[in-house]
Amino acid sequence: MTGPNKPTASPVDIWTFLILCKTRFPKAIISIGWTTLVDEMSIKTGYTRDMVDHMASLVKEYNLSQPLTFAVNASLLKYSICELQRLLFQVPNSTLTVWAHPHEFESNLTLHDLILIRKSFSSGSVFYDMPSDVLNQFRVEVYNN
Repeated sequence: MTGPNKPTASPVDIWTFLILCKTRFPKAIISIGWTTLVDEMSIKTGYTRDMVDHMASLVKEYNLSQPLTFAVNASLLKYSICELQRLLFQVPNSTLTVWAHPHEFESNLTLHDLILIRKSFSSGSVFYDMPSDVLNQFRVEVYNN
């Protein structure tokens, strides 16, 4: 789906992707998310209520019963915590996979942001896909707090 900040990448055809996942990989965890644009000049907003509602309606429309994880960019998530909490509430047994590019830690993202995200969701509902050095620093901060 098209996400925040007018990304230039085209989203994957959702119908084809979800039907193939349901029929060919019925026991797999499905990871779905938004195309985004993230650099220090482009961040204007995070994931909006409309984006979240549209995602939740897709899950219901396709009657997805497989485990789901929503891939979300950490730089955008920090502006959208309430909206993503709503998404996890609307889609029971779903999780977030929080990701970030290494360059985002130079300008858009801090360890404090990651700790705020961590404290805003239950520990079993958020997974992290980030550079190993960032994850190691993050683990130390979480352990010490």
